[in-house]
Amino acid sequence: MRTIRGGRTPRLRITATALFVLAVLGAPFLAPAARAQGKEGEIWVGYYQPDASAMDSDISFGLRSLFRAPDGLGFGVELGYVSVSGEATSGGVTGSLDWDAFFLDGIFDLPIGHSKKAAPSFFFGTGLAFANVDSKVEGRIGSINVDDLDGTSFTVQAGFDVKFTVGEHFYLRPAARVRWFEARGGEDLDTEYVLGFGRSF
Repeated sequence: MRTIRGGRTPRLRITATALFVLAVLGAPFLAPAARAQGKEGEIWVGYYQPDASAMDSDISFGLRSLFRAPDGLGFGVELGYVSVSGEATSGGVTGSLDWDAFFLDGIFDLPIGHSKKAAPSFFFGTGLAFANVDSKVEGRIGSINVDDLDGTSFTVQAGFDVKFTVGEHFYLRPAARVRWFEARGGEDLDTEYVLGFGRSF
């Protein structure tokens, strides 16, 4: 059995355009808090479905924080984490893969309704995914382990949610979104279904 350990060099290319987009979207987070109408803090859990057919779906979770401008536009940050695995067999060779990633995103939320009890909105964001991969390939002549391959990817997400008010300050937020990865090949669009529980301040 052979074991290969990856270094800490990112696997993908972060282009100048991607960095420019991150800088532009990050600018609102530096605005004074006095300009915001209110803010929201949320913890969420999700069901993550990788685009890659060999990978299994699994649970994701994270935190979300938004500031609301007087016109209702929301902007903020989101942290997320997911860990998935999968296995594929071809001929006499079996390959297994464990993939986990931390996400750091800037988020914009665009309300499309004014109901106090149920407020739908579109949201989109962009950020970075910090991933770690462990894999193993087994065949007739032995096996090869590849451990601790780290990579960083520019990602873009977009989705739809509805915020249901619970009492005066709390809310539930079911949502669905897709996430695109700049670093991948053809299988670059993951899907996630989220349920968030939060508080408005």
